Amino acid sequence: MVTSVRMPVKNRPLGKSYYWRVESIDRDKLSTAKGEVWSFRTVRRQLKVYLLGGQSNAVGCSSVNGLPRNLIGSQKGVTIFVRGECRLGPYGWAYLRDGLGSGFGDYDGRGTFGPELNFGAIMQPKDPSRVIAIIKCAWGGTNLGSQWRPPSAGGEVGPLYKGFVEAFHEGMSRLDPAFEPEIAGMIWMQGESDSGDQKMAEDYAKNLTCLINDIRAETKTPDMPFVLAQISEAPAWEPRGGMIREAELEVARTVPHMATFLTDDYGMCDPWQHDTPSMVSLGERFAKGMKELERAKSAP
Repeated sequence: MVTSVRMPVKNRPLGKSYYWRVESIDRDKLSTAKGEVWSFRTVRRQLKVYLLGGQSNAVGCSSVNGLPRNLIGSQKGVTIFVRGECRLGPYGWAYLRDGLGSGFGDYDGRGTFGPELNFGAIMQPKDPSRVIAIIKCAWGGTNLGSQWRPPSAGGEVGPLYKGFVEAFHEGMSRLDPAFEPEIAGMIWMQGESDSGDQKMAEDYAKNLTCLINDIRAETKTPDMPFVLAQISEAPAWEPRGGMIREAELEVARTVPHMATFLTDDYGMCDPWQHDTPSMVSLGERFAKGMKELERAKSAP
């Protein structure tokens, strides 16, 4: 006799695994045949997780005034977890929205934003039932030479590198268990502060290469796409800004699964920070670079 058994899924907690096995018994109940174990997991959807790090132009000091209409308010296709510098304090897992930048530059209380805003708008899936996630952890006015210093660079590991790793694990641990997360890539805007020190500028290519390798190891994604924005030609970064830009190009040439782009055409709202249209463009160029790396990664 064959009996059908139904396993109702409705109202079962998401993110849990369920197992079952069919056992057959003859009519005299003398023996039992055990079938193989089957299982299913109640998962709503796959989730791409993108990381964002760097200094002030990664935090975002650009005013929300003048933002395009589609970037105002919450974006229901993107959820974000923010640690580090943020005018609203710790923020996460909640919908991506404008105003998650620094308190610096927020002159009228309406808020600032960083590259996450347009990056998320462009990267979010077209399917309205799906979302992506961003873990953002950045601090203004910080250097890679000591504050972000990664373990494989030698010397004392920087407190901001440690903070970034902590933020990553905290964010991942707080994800809805219904999701199956995939570390899909990282975007990085930094280097300005290293231009103020000769040794840091000389070591920038080595330190950035170590940072990329160490974060890939920490996240267990050895081929994680990494998109780097070059620092601008702003006078504030001279006389060593050119050394940093050349180092960034060198890393892009020598480290696999990387993309980079120039920011020399961007306007500034002060001697150090990109203005609102430029920050919108920064997010767009990050997204373009990430999409190109994703296409290359998926190519046969």
